Amino acid sequence: MSRNVTWLVDGKLKPPRPTGVRLPRELIRDKAREKNARLVVVQAPAGYGKTSAMAEGWERLNRDGGRAAWLSLDEHDADPLQFLCYLIAATTEVGCAVDYELPPHPQALAGSSLEFVTTAVLKALSGAAGPTHIFLDDFHRAECDETAQIVRRLLSDLPKTTLVISSRAYPRHIGAADLRARGGLVDVAHGALQFSAAEVDAYLGELIDAAHRADYCAKLAERTEGWPIALQAIRQLIKSGQPADAALTQASGRSGVLSDYFIEQVFDKLPETHQHMLLRTAIFERVNGDLADFICETGDAWALLDELERSDVFVQSLDPERQWYRYHKLFAEFLLERARRSPAVDRRRDSVRAAQWFGQKGFQAEAFQHALASQDAGLIAETLDAIGGWRHGVLGNLKGVATALSYLSDDNLKAYPRVWLAEIYRKLKLGEFEVAHQEFRALQRQIAGTATPNALLQNELAIFSGLITIYRDETSQLEQNLQHLTDMVATAGPDDHFLHATRLNLLCGLYARTAQFQQAVNTGEASIHHYRQVGSLYGESFIYFHEAIVFYRQGRLRDAVATLEQGLDIAASHFGPGSELYAVLAALAAMLAYDLNDLAKAQAYLDQALPMIEQCDSWCEVFIFAYTAGLALAASKGDFTAVKDVRRRAHFMAERRQLPRVAAYVDAYVAYLDIRHGFDDADKGPDDGALDNPPDTDIIELEALPLACVYARKLMRAGRNAEAARYLTERAREAEGRDLMRASITFSLVASIAYREAGDINAAAEQFDVVVRRSMFEDVKRPIIDEGPVVTALINDIESLAVQQRSNRLRDRFVAELMTEISAERRPNADAPSVLSPREKDVLRNLIQGRTNREIAQAVDASQNTVKFHLKNIYQKLGVSSREEAVRLSLRNRII
Repeated sequence: MSRNVTWLVDGKLKPPRPTGVRLPRELIRDKAREKNARLVVVQAPAGYGKTSAMAEGWERLNRDGGRAAWLSLDEHDADPLQFLCYLIAATTEVGCAVDYELPPHPQALAGSSLEFVTTAVLKALSGAAGPTHIFLDDFHRAECDETAQIVRRLLSDLPKTTLVISSRAYPRHIGAADLRARGGLVDVAHGALQFSAAEVDAYLGELIDAAHRADYCAKLAERTEGWPIALQAIRQLIKSGQPADAALTQASGRSGVLSDYFIEQVFDKLPETHQHMLLRTAIFERVNGDLADFICETGDAWALLDELERSDVFVQSLDPERQWYRYHKLFAEFLLERARRSPAVDRRRDSVRAAQWFGQKGFQAEAFQHALASQDAGLIAETLDAIGGWRHGVLGNLKGVATALSYLSDDNLKAYPRVWLAEIYRKLKLGEFEVAHQEFRALQRQIAGTATPNALLQNELAIFSGLITIYRDETSQLEQNLQHLTDMVATAGPDDHFLHATRLNLLCGLYARTAQFQQAVNTGEASIHHYRQVGSLYGESFIYFHEAIVFYRQGRLRDAVATLEQGLDIAASHFGPGSELYAVLAALAAMLAYDLNDLAKAQAYLDQALPMIEQCDSWCEVFIFAYTAGLALAASKGDFTAVKDVRRRAHFMAERRQLPRVAAYVDAYVAYLDIRHGFDDADKGPDDGALDNPPDTDIIELEALPLACVYARKLMRAGRNAEAARYLTERAREAEGRDLMRASITFSLVASIAYREAGDINAAAEQFDVVVRRSMFEDVKRPIIDEGPVVTALINDIESLAVQQRSNRLRDRFVAELMTEISAERRPNADAPSVLSPREKDVLRNLIQGRTNREIAQAVDASQNTVKFHLKNIYQKLGVSSREEAVRLSLRNRII
């Protein structure tokens, strides 16, 4: 190229040199190589890395043997003659033999017609050595009717050349629609330029700790929507010494760096009409022209939104018909902050108008959201009633409902019964059961006093009555509520999916509690159908909780885990692992993990569940499973101090929430642990002398299991082993008849131990075989492992019987696994005392099993005085002073 052309700016003929980290992206090269591609349009807002992506494609095409010309455009190139001259210069720069002499200045061509010059240039470019690709960067800066016409001529007259154009606004009048129809157009929108989580990871590289990088980069990609300029700002913050977490919080449209960028590159370049509409409508998650006109009291919002989207000013359509639009998250944050500082924007006034508009259009959830922002009590009560009042809360929108109620007076509540029900429901969730019950009775009286009671509202009151019964754990009302909720199907409207879902949810829980398992599953599945009709994943998750209880009590542990995991996945992904819903499900998950002998997972679930359910929403069964898991985990470590702490915690909560069944169950379970592990806590459990009268508890109740086992073990402690075995065998049969297989496993297990103690090894083998058959396919191990060495001895005795020679391999493998895991549980630690004699270990082993001195003497064939002597030595060697401390230390350090 002639160096006499002094007006030529050489820097426009090559991409700018990259600064900082540059990720290889094949996007533009691949798009430019697509079959039939004549025009590639790269359109995105400022900061999306259009130039970088274009430069990468240009370099790779040239490296692969192509002749790709580059031209960086500016406002001066809107002069069509200069534009044409630079096209020649760009193609010559990459080695194309173009027979056209550049003038000393573009204006030297001013005397020639544009058509003549264009034809001459195109003829020169169409030679055999013409360009394969022409890259026009920042076309929006030079776009005008004349340059658009030149591009059309390039596309029509250079059939062997592909044009690649980048622009903030979609180029007009260049023939894109015609090319699209003929398959020659390739669009690259901002979505293709966004960084994925994997690209964010590669971009940040070693700046983030490897252990947390994947999660951090995923959050950052979601927060910034992959906007490269925001990621660049974050990278610079981290490199300058900012902690990564602090840099993430600064990924905001309100931050100085991004706010300045929006002002300089976007907002200040817009007309005042556009700015005003953006500031007034930034409060919306979605907006359309009608809504914007209503808020701004204008009539041109549809045209403005369309223009903003086509200019890609961080405004995106949400549907192909362009009925709704949204603003980029960071841009919306920028606008909200700027609106907050603008005296021309009255946020509360706009929120009132927005609530009115959404309400009129039937978008009640959005009307409620903006009513809250208005802080207008009357409007809030009206919109909350319009979306169902308490229904909105039951479907999982608890935070919004609680916020709304905080603005309302008693008069607001009494004017809207469903809103009053929402306040009563809130009190139930907080555990204020009696206050909630009293307010409910007052509401019932108000409704009864109306001249024409509303039938739908009457049905809602009936269902709410059942809800109160569940939360208050009114055992005496179970049958009445079951019948009442069953009869309601005839009066509830077929299309009222919320009422049917809630009614069936309550029935599912009641059936699960009363061991009517098939009815529970049937009503649960029907409830899920109705919840899906109203789009309530929150309500659907509770059904998985009820169904998991059913499967657990049936001994179907695998089904219970799989079902509960569905609820946990929903809770974690839609409401968060720290949510109340997740905590409720995790309480049961802790118990399931414990039975599977995954103690670490059980503890993790419990740590997530217990603090949350004690603060907010829980009913009796939730507390029972959480506290059972806590007691079992503490006992597995031999930590009776922790057992007592859990018991004390449970009693406090039972008294606070007025749930006596929780306290009764926990007392029964602690008594069970006491007599099984030898813990000493004399202020609980039934009297040892009351052995002639078995506990009068229906087998369907959860507390029946520990109470029955306590009674049987006290019979065994009194030497009445055969009687205990027969009692437990009968309870196992009864449980099996009610499909309570999980309870049956425990009853049969303890019965097998009692038969062995009674000397009936055949009966012990028969009962233990029942336990193995019911446990091995579900992997129920922990109840067996918890019995400790006595099970090892039992298995050794049973395996010696000739009848066991016909056992199958699956059974043998399961039993072998049990033996190994029991042995691992009891294996001494390296630091544990090893100075006990074999005789002292025998005495200690019997002590751990809860036997008295007399029973130990019989077991080791010694006198009671000898046993006392051994115990004294054991205490001295272990550094303890009591039976309780000896047992606790032995279990904790696995001395036996």
